Amino acid sequence: MAMAPHVRAGEPLECFEERINHKKGAFASRGAYVYQIEHIFKHFPRENVHILFSDDLFSGEWDQRALQDFLGIEYVELDCAPSNTADASERSWTMSNETRATLQQVYDPLNEELFKLLGMPNRWKYN
Repeated sequence: MAMAPHVRAGEPLECFEERINHKKGAFASRGAYVYQIEHIFKHFPRENVHILFSDDLFSGEWDQRALQDFLGIEYVELDCAPSNTADASERSWTMSNETRATLQQVYDPLNEELFKLLGMPNRWKYN
């Protein structure tokens, strides 16, 4: 089995479960985006916040014009090649079905809240 990148020399993380449990769950807690966005909306008007999804950025499927309009800058087409072209079968870590089910149980309601807050359909629905 291929090893995942080292966190510290001599400490390879061999599976997704180890990544989740590394640093006492900090990895998993970062995915509760609804709380981060709620906090931002408490301090900034929604019209001053532009949300980009990393999966769109990595795939190259994001709306450059919308971002540049939001920033109030003249449109310039950017040459943005996709940066994450490896599919799931090429990744070096694995995840058990039990872990996947647990993460879905945790994140599904949080993601529903997130997309409701953003006023858009839940694009991360796995059921």
